[in-house]
Amino acid sequence: MKYTFVNPRNNESLETELTPILAAQIIKENAPMSDDFAHNLAEMNYWSLSQCFWLMKKGEQYNPNKPAPAKIEVGKGFARIQAMFAKAKESLKKPKIVLQNNEGEEVKISLAPDSGRNKDFIYIKIAENYAGKISPDGEFFPVQSCGAGTIKYLESFSENPEIIAAKYGRLTGSCCFCARHLTDDRSVSVGYGPICADRFGLKWGE
Repeated sequence: MKYTFVNPRNNESLETELTPILAAQIIKENAPMSDDFAHNLAEMNYWSLSQCFWLMKKGEQYNPNKPAPAKIEVGKGFARIQAMFAKAKESLKKPKIVLQNNEGEEVKISLAPDSGRNKDFIYIKIAENYAGKISPDGEFFPVQSCGAGTIKYLESFSENPEIIAAKYGRLTGSCCFCARHLTDDRSVSVGYGPICADRFGLKWGE
């Protein structure tokens, strides 16, 4: 069974199979003594919502039984997302795509800043929470809390971007690429506009 803990200060969420008592035990047994913050949390008998979130985060950090983060090859599916952004960069300074997954959460796909160490990576956010990044070499590096459903949704989008983009446009009435309201009858029918289709290298209409 998995539990969700939320930091009330910034709404960051953490999904884990640990309980607070188990997390405290893991910290006591595995955290280095130099991590005073973790040990102070573990010694407490009662935690505020914020403290409980950090207790669980530290518990996950030092959990010796946690699975290694997945490293997923992008050649079969995620390569299309890289290709779409490479095409979009020819005409857009900061291309991004906003979608909605099957749980109704916003999915934001955007390029990392050129000035940072992740230049040319593509960032993925789910409901404003960082979920992972796609490297220029075609690998997806999800964070620990990134669920299989998110990975499956991204794979579906990369394999069939026209279908997923059209679904979003018909659901919201807006283009997932430029966020503009769709008014032209044909664009409403397709689910996104012809200009955005050309910029991202997608088919538009029949």
